[in-house]
Amino acid sequence: MKADDPVNLKNILKIPRFVAGGIKFHAAGKLYTPKPIFSTIRVTHRCDSRCLSCIFWKENKKSDELSPQIIETLYKDKLFSSLEMLTLSGGEATLRDDLADIAEAVLKSCRNIKRITLCTNGFNNRRVIRAVKNLLKVAQSRGNIKLYVSASLDGVGQLHEKIRGVPDAFEKVTKTLADLKKIQQKNDLFLSVNCTVQPLNVPYLKEIFDYGEKNNLPLTFSPICTSEVFTDDEELKNRLQFSPAQFAELQKIISNELMPKLRTFNRAFWQDYLNLISGAKRRVPCLLLNHYLQIDTNGFMRGCDFDSRFIYGHIKDSEPHQIWFSEKSRNMRRTIKKDYCPRCTVNCNVGYSLAREFFYYARYLSSEKFHHLTGKDILR
Repeated sequence: MKADDPVNLKNILKIPRFVAGGIKFHAAGKLYTPKPIFSTIRVTHRCDSRCLSCIFWKENKKSDELSPQIIETLYKDKLFSSLEMLTLSGGEATLRDDLADIAEAVLKSCRNIKRITLCTNGFNNRRVIRAVKNLLKVAQSRGNIKLYVSASLDGVGQLHEKIRGVPDAFEKVTKTLADLKKIQQKNDLFLSVNCTVQPLNVPYLKEIFDYGEKNNLPLTFSPICTSEVFTDDEELKNRLQFSPAQFAELQKIISNELMPKLRTFNRAFWQDYLNLISGAKRRVPCLLLNHYLQIDTNGFMRGCDFDSRFIYGHIKDSEPHQIWFSEKSRNMRRTIKKDYCPRCTVNCNVGYSLAREFFYYARYLSSEKFHHLTGKDILR
């Protein structure tokens, strides 16, 4: 049994609760409109990376960033009373010196939060370590909040430098990861790495996975997204798409070499992704549609980071709950669900979505067990 195998006695005893949660998940947007349970604050667009696939670092604006005081007022709104997860991202989130103040500002009103996630490129060791230590203090002061840190790693050695456009990128992030591992030994900190899969690193995915395994770093593979939110360069978008030959290689590496070793939720996603790219509709569930809200650093309320159409409004337009529950927002969610979701290739918090929806995950896990015992497939 794999270390992250969710089929265990503890979870089996929770099946009635999971079923009830799954029914509620599927009723959302049909029978009722839920409040968000997950929110991301894009605290800045500034970034010290120079990724090929993103234009945020070209903006480099500090003037329009939301202050902790504005964020505190925003999250006092009754819309956020059910919030369970908070993610701090960018740009490069640690370029904000007041990350802990931002987290504290949200926690003052959102008493149900159980998890805070920091996304970072890990390049500036001193800045990242300081941010993590400060966030740990905030989390520990609340007693029941766990801090997650996700660092980006798109290649081993010079490949990471090439993709991120930063000299010594690999050495910088590995130094930061090593220091975070030391902090992890004495604190309740979950540390992982995320690899954005793209044409440049497809041949090296096994090497990247081996690095994570060797260093005891849980790794998630996420396919690149070429949304206009991140880049408006059509020529660049085309270069970042997988050619038929590259996709065939990707399919071979994932299916034959990596699939059995991936974390359970990542396996479920990649099986669905490979089918999706081959022409099928997406079946892996996503909570972003009805249970998620992103607050951009410029004040826009977004429902999905990977579709520029998915903007509910601006925090200055009206009260957040009025924007969320408006007929305009409801219609937007219906349109996105119909036109975008069936072809979405994004791996956003799939693990959390699978646990919430339950039914697809239960079927997938049953299929895995059946295949292990008989060698046959029941979910394809």
